[in-house]
Amino acid sequence: MKHDLLISRIPVIAALAFMLAGGCGVWDTAKHRNPFDPLTSVNDPQNVLFNYRYIDDVGENYISFHWVPSPDSGYHFTKIYRTVNDPGFEASDDTCIATFSNQNVTSFQDTGLSPHTLYCYRVAVFGDKGVVSPVLRVLTAPEFVTAIVVWTSGTYTADQYLVDIKYDQSPVTHKLFVTGRGRDAQSDGYFIRMLDAHDAADGLIGSVTSDDTVLKQTNGAPALLASYSVAPLQTNLSGSKNLVIADYESGSVLISDEDIASGLVPPNSFSDLLDSSDGAIPSSYAVQYLRAFGSDLFLAAGDELWLFDSARTWNQLIDPSSDPVYANLISGLDVNWDFSSMYLTGWASQNVVKYPYAGSTSASWSGNTPLWDVGSAGNGNLEFSNPSGLTVDTAEYIYVSDTGNNRIQILDKDGNFLGKWGKYGTGAYEFNEPRGMEYMTYGGYNYIFVAERSTIKIYRY
Repeated sequence: MKHDLLISRIPVIAALAFMLAGGCGVWDTAKHRNPFDPLTSVNDPQNVLFNYRYIDDVGENYISFHWVPSPDSGYHFTKIYRTVNDPGFEASDDTCIATFSNQNVTSFQDTGLSPHTLYCYRVAVFGDKGVVSPVLRVLTAPEFVTAIVVWTSGTYTADQYLVDIKYDQSPVTHKLFVTGRGRDAQSDGYFIRMLDAHDAADGLIGSVTSDDTVLKQTNGAPALLASYSVAPLQTNLSGSKNLVIADYESGSVLISDEDIASGLVPPNSFSDLLDSSDGAIPSSYAVQYLRAFGSDLFLAAGDELWLFDSARTWNQLIDPSSDPVYANLISGLDVNWDFSSMYLTGWASQNVVKYPYAGSTSASWSGNTPLWDVGSAGNGNLEFSNPSGLTVDTAEYIYVSDTGNNRIQILDKDGNFLGKWGKYGTGAYEFNEPRGMEYMTYGGYNYIFVAERSTIKIYRY
């Protein structure tokens, strides 16, 4: 751990004594009045401005932040306190990681950290008076594993891109379904590529060079006019699964006639899931997002949210004509792992919304009263630019692909900002329009997949 020690405005002898005492120092409590050290009981109820807005940068092994102390000429020292995953910790010598004797120092970078770990910080500024910040929690970025180009042939053009990614855990295989558009010798149109998501030997993404894992317009799937989203849907109690495709341009929703649970063989024939026997949904909006949980299929069409339930009927959960709209143009959806909450992100409303959800039938939908609604347009923390994907892990951390800002933002289950990673570029933690996101856990492996639109890549963390 590296910590800079900046010393000014104190006698040279005191400075040498401070440095010999260690990074957090020993000082004259009668003079400096530090209320957050066990040696003194003096306190001052003023605040240090230090919250999620002051997190500057986050990587897999570092966190940078700044703070704004209350103006007071009596301040002489600043202390940084830190623990791991302990938001209730107290500021004490045991948790102090750095001390600065220059009152003009108002920023810090903590290095040598572990990936995907929750760190908790306090900042104390003291002298004749003392103030301490509330606890700030920050989650470091996950460790980068690999990135692959999904469409491997031909020359990249503006007509090539990725849109969505979904993970399916079946008894035999563990698959990723990726949607996009390819323009090369293989195909001139939209495609769905089916990838091996898990290899028992090393956990890496499998090869994508074989053309037999590609479902495209030219091999008997005429519905793939604009396959923006897919979802593996369980269709019976024996574990059979069929692939559901949302066609953005025509507004149709198709389901494969073949079972996809048995192996890496793409389906070739499809049936309309919106025929008269099921009760068609309105076609006034394009169907832009699908998500399946077991035998329940959720469909987002504009501001509308629909459930195709285990009884094989469509039920409208959010109706913009009568319900308040919190997520405008729904672009991402996921539920937590005990199926008690649902999270939506709005492409146009630039936000994330949490709803209570107590089951898998329309009767259990508790109406349009969200538990919280966070976010706004912009490029700061908890601000978004056309967010286009969302996934939830087993700790109920919510990962949002902030597409226009070329980054991933992380929230906790209460809507608090926890961290971020990414900027524009081609590196391991850089993006060019991140879109679909998916979380995978299996056999001790826990991964986050990000589909990058403009470079036709999948990142795995």
